[in-house]
Amino acid sequence: MVMRNQLTAIAAKEDPLQLVAFMIQTKSNSHTEWEEVLSGYSRRELEELWQNLLKIATSLLLGLESSHDSSQEEMEKVFKSLDCLIVLATATVVSNKLQIPPSLLEMSILLHDLLLSLPDTADNLKNNFSKLFETFWTKEKPGREYVFENTLHYLFQVNLKSKSTLKTMKRLWQLRSAFPLIKFDDPSSQDLKNLICESLVSPSFMKKEEGVRVLGSILPLNLDFMKTCHEVIKKSLVTVPKNFIPKYGPIYFRAWQMSNEEAKLKIETGSIQDIMYNAIHASGIQLVKDLRKIIAYIHRQKKQKGVAEMLHRLYAPLLWRSLKILLMDPCPSIRSRTILGVCQILSAYWQMIPKEVTRTYITTLIEDLAWDNSSAEVRESVLKGIVLLFNCHYCHLILHPILPELQNLFHDSSEKVRIAMVNLLIKVKGLRKVKYWSIVPVEHLLARLATDSQPVARRIMKVIFSNFLPLDKTVEVQIIRIISLIESNPQAARIFFQHAPKFMSLEQVVSFIVLLCSCILRHVRDKKHANDDSILDSEMPKDKSSDLEEDCGNEAVSFDLEKNIIHGFLDSIIILWTVIEPEFAKTTNHVLKEKLDKIFSKALSIMMREFKDSQLRSALIIIAGKLPPKLVPYLSHQCLSKLQKLSDTDSVKEDFSALIQTTCSWGQMKGLLDLIQEWLTDGMKTKLNSSLNSKQSKRSQQVRFREEVIPKPMLALKFLLFVIEQPNCRALLLNKYQSNIIGILEQLKFVLNLLEQRLTVGLKRLQYADDTFLQAAYYLYIRINLLLYVGVHSENDEGIVVSLEEIMKQFCTWAQNIIVPVFNNQNSSEKAIRKRHSSDSKENSITFSCNLLEHLFTLTHTYLLMFKINETQYYLLSELFHCCFTNVHSLKLLPIIIKCLIQIVSVNLSTNHDIQQTIHESFKFLLETLVALATSKSDTPTLTLILNSSRLHMSNLLSTIYEFSTHRGTMLSCFFQTILTAILSELSFASEQNDINEVPSNFQNIKLVSLWLLNIIFKKPFLIRYFLKELHTFTQSKPDTFKNYHQFYSLLYLLNTLNYSPKCFKSEMKDLWLYIKQSDIFPSQTALDAEDDIGVKLSIKGNITSLNMKLCDQAE
Repeated sequence: MVMRNQLTAIAAKEDPLQLVAFMIQTKSNSHTEWEEVLSGYSRRELEELWQNLLKIATSLLLGLESSHDSSQEEMEKVFKSLDCLIVLATATVVSNKLQIPPSLLEMSILLHDLLLSLPDTADNLKNNFSKLFETFWTKEKPGREYVFENTLHYLFQVNLKSKSTLKTMKRLWQLRSAFPLIKFDDPSSQDLKNLICESLVSPSFMKKEEGVRVLGSILPLNLDFMKTCHEVIKKSLVTVPKNFIPKYGPIYFRAWQMSNEEAKLKIETGSIQDIMYNAIHASGIQLVKDLRKIIAYIHRQKKQKGVAEMLHRLYAPLLWRSLKILLMDPCPSIRSRTILGVCQILSAYWQMIPKEVTRTYITTLIEDLAWDNSSAEVRESVLKGIVLLFNCHYCHLILHPILPELQNLFHDSSEKVRIAMVNLLIKVKGLRKVKYWSIVPVEHLLARLATDSQPVARRIMKVIFSNFLPLDKTVEVQIIRIISLIESNPQAARIFFQHAPKFMSLEQVVSFIVLLCSCILRHVRDKKHANDDSILDSEMPKDKSSDLEEDCGNEAVSFDLEKNIIHGFLDSIIILWTVIEPEFAKTTNHVLKEKLDKIFSKALSIMMREFKDSQLRSALIIIAGKLPPKLVPYLSHQCLSKLQKLSDTDSVKEDFSALIQTTCSWGQMKGLLDLIQEWLTDGMKTKLNSSLNSKQSKRSQQVRFREEVIPKPMLALKFLLFVIEQPNCRALLLNKYQSNIIGILEQLKFVLNLLEQRLTVGLKRLQYADDTFLQAAYYLYIRINLLLYVGVHSENDEGIVVSLEEIMKQFCTWAQNIIVPVFNNQNSSEKAIRKRHSSDSKENSITFSCNLLEHLFTLTHTYLLMFKINETQYYLLSELFHCCFTNVHSLKLLPIIIKCLIQIVSVNLSTNHDIQQTIHESFKFLLETLVALATSKSDTPTLTLILNSSRLHMSNLLSTIYEFSTHRGTMLSCFFQTILTAILSELSFASEQNDINEVPSNFQNIKLVSLWLLNIIFKKPFLIRYFLKELHTFTQSKPDTFKNYHQFYSLLYLLNTLNYSPKCFKSEMKDLWLYIKQSDIFPSQTALDAEDDIGVKLSIKGNITSLNMKLCDQAE
C-alpha cells in the first residue's frame, strides 16, 4: 500500500529523476514484485497512474529528440528513466488481472517507434523494449498489432549476429502469430525483407531448428516474396556450407503445408516443381545431388495428407494433360464448363475409364476445384457435376466416403454454391446407400435454415421435412421429432413451420395445429392430476380440458413439457396459422376455420388460467387475435383496458407488443389510435399548462373532489413507435387510418412548443415531461411526417399533397431558429446564462440540442437512402449543417452529417452541377471551421475526439467523391485543392505563431486538422497518388499563395512531413521537389540571407537541407 502511494505521488509529479531514484531505492532495499504492487490498483487508479507515466515518457522522448548534441551522461539519465518505465509497463502487461490502460498502450507505441533508432550503446534498453512488446503478443493483449513490426526487425537483427543464442531465436519463434501482419507489399518492409533473405544463408538461423521453423513460417505469407527467397536459395546453393542444404527441405515443406489451396498451387509450380525440374535436368552432378537432398525431405513426408498426391501431380504432368489444362485454365468459365463435361463423361463411361484416371479426376474435383476461391461458378459446377455422377450407380461406393469433405461448401459465401450443395443433398436423400446427414450434420442444416435466404431454406426443407414431421408416422413420433427440433434450434423451428405448409395439405396443417393444442391441454390436465395424488383418476371429475381433447380427436399423447417447449408449440401454432390464414377466405375452407375457432375459443381460456408466464401469455394473446373477438370476449373487451393500465415509464415492448398486434387484428386499431391521441392531447396540454402556468397549476391541485385520469404520454409514444415499426400494423395504419395518424401528428406538433420552452426558457422540469419524452416525441414527429410522404403521399385537411420540400423546410427552419441558438449562446455573459438557464446546466442544454439534431439528421439519412433530393432541399440541409460547423459542441454531430453528405454525393455528384457546388461549399466551410477551431485552441481535447470519431466517415466521403468523380476531374480537384488550402493555412498560422519553427521529426509532428486529413488520405494508395498530383498542380497554379515566407515554410514543412510516411510515392515527391526548386516560388539565397524575418528563414533553410538530403541525394 505504501509503495503504491509513493509510486502514485511520484508519477503525479511527472519527474523522471524521482522515478528513477524511487525504483533504485526499492530495488536496493528488497526484492520488489512490481506485478503484485500494480495489481493493488483499481482500474481508475491504474489509468491515472499511466496517464502520468505517459506524460513522463513523452517529456523524455521530446527531450531525447532535441538532445542530439547532449552529453553521454544526459543520454544515460534518459535511458535509465525509460528503463524504469519499461519495468512498470512489463509488470502491468504480464499480469492477467490487470487491463491495459490506453495510456500504457500509447506509451508502448511511442517506444516501439523509437526502438530501431536507439544507439548501439543502449543494447540493454532495446532488449527490454523488445521484451515488453513480445509480452504483448504472448499475453494476447489488445493493441499488440501496433508494436510488432519494429520488434520483429530488432529480433532478426539480434539473431543475425554471430553471438546470437538459442534463447533469442526462441523469442522470435514465439512471435510467429505476428508474421501474417508483415506488410510485404509496403516499401517500409523492405529492410525487414532484406533481413529475412539474409537469414536464409545465415548460420545463426540454419543451425537452429527454431530458425528453420521461422523461415518456413514466413515464406508462404507472400507469394512474390516467396519467389524472391526461392531465387536467393538457388543462387546460394554453390556457396553455403553443404550441411545447410538439407535444411531447405523443411523450409519449403513447411511453407507448402501452411498455405491455403491457392497459395499451395503456386508454391508447388513456382518453387517445388522448379527444384524437381532442376534436380533432373541440371548440368552439374554436385548441383543435382544438392537439389535432391532438398526434395528428399518432401519425399519422406509422403505419408502425410496430400503430400503423395502433390508429388504425383508434380512428377506426372503428362497424365490427362489436355483435360487437366482445361480444368486449371485461368478463365473460370472454361474451368466450370470443363468440370461439367468431365463429370458427364465419367457418368456415361465409368466402367470404360481406368480407375486411377477416374480417381484422379474425382480427387481434382473434390480437393482442388471444389475450393476454388477465385470463382463461385467453379465451386457450383463441382457440386452439379457430382449430382451428375450419382446418375451412375457404379460411382456411389467411391463417392460415399469422400462427400463429407464437401461439408464446408454448405456454408459457402456464395448463395448459388449453397443451393447447389443442398441440391446434392436432395439427390443423395433418394439413395439408400448414402445418408445426407453423413455429409452435412443436421445441426448445420438447422443453423443454415435459421439464417439463410429463402431459396436455400426452401431446399433445406425438402431435405429435412419428412425427418422432423413424418406425416406417415404416429402422432407420438411426430411430437417427439418436433420437440427435438425446438430444443435443437428454436429459430430454425420457426423457419421450419413457415415453410411446412408447402409440404402439407391444408387439412394436414389444421390437424397438426389441433394436435399441438391437444398436447398442451393434455399437459395441463396431467399437471392437475399430479398435483392431487389423493384423488384416483377414476374419481377425478371430467373437466373442460377433457372435453376439448375429445373435440381434438383424442390423438394427443402425454408429455411432460418444459416452458420452452410449450412456447415453441404456441409459436408454431401462430406461424402455421398465419401462413394458412389467407386460405380460410375461400368458401371451401370455412369448415376448417370454424373447427379451429371452436377448439381455440375454449382452449385459450384454460391456457390463460394455467399459464402465468408473460412470454406464454403474449403468445396466447396473439393466437386469440386469429379468432373472431366474440369467441374470446374475456380478451377482446380487455385489450385496450390492459394497455391503459400499463405503467407510463416502466413498460417495455414485451409488455404491450402482443396486445397491440391482437388489437389491430381484431379491427380495434382506431380505439388504440384514439387512446394514443387522447393521451398525447391531454399530456401535451398538461405539459403546456404546467410550463406556462406552473404556479396556478400548483394552487389548483391543492383541493380536489375527484381523481383525475392521469395521461400517459410516454406510453403513448411507445405504442405509436411499435405500430409504425411493426410491418402489419404499419400497413394497416397507412391504408385505413390516415386521418387518425394525421390527428396524432397534429398533437405531436405541440412538442415543438415544449421544446422551444425547454431550450429558450430552460425550465428544469415540465409536468409529465422530461428530456426523454421530448426527444422521443420529436423523433416520432419527424418520422411520421416522412412516413406519410414515403408511404402514401397523404393529403392534409386542406387537401394539399404532403410536400417533401415543405417538410424539410419546416424541420430545418425550426431547428435553425430554436436549436442552433443554444450553441451560439454558449459564450453569453454569466448573468445571461443564469437568466436563460436558471435551473438547467449549459452542458445539458447543449447535449439535449445535439440529441435533437442527431434525430433529425439520422432520419434524414434514412430518407436519403430511398429518395433523391433537389437543390432547394439540399440548400436547406446545408444551411443547417453550416450552423453545426460553427461550434465545437455541435461538431459532435459531424459523423452523421458526413454520412448524409456521402449519400447525397453518391446520388447527385455525377448528375447535378448545382448540388456539386453546394456540397463543395459545405466541405470548404467545414475545413475552414475546423482549422479556425484548431488554431484558436479553445477546446482541443473535444475537437480531437470529434475528429477521431469522424475519421472513417470522412474517409468514405473522400472515396465516394473519388469514385463518382473519376471521369470528372474538375470536381475531384476542387475537393483536394480545398484540403490542401486547409492544411497549408493551418501550418502557415502555426508558423506565424511560432508553434512550428524547425524541421519535423516524424509524421505525427504536423498540426491537428492537417494530421487528421493526412491520416485519412494515407490509408488508401489511390488517394495518396491523387493528393500528390494535386499538390503539384497547386504549386503550379497558385504561386501567389507562397509569396509570404510563412506560407512557403508551410509548404516545405508539409513536404518534409510526407517524407516520413512509408506509403508516400517517392518518385512523385522527387518530381515535385525538383519543380519547386526551379520555380519562381523558391526564394533566392540572397533573400534567405537577408536580416529580416530571421527565424522563419532559418526554418526554411533547415527544411530545404532536409528535403535535399532525402530526395535529391536519393535521385542521384
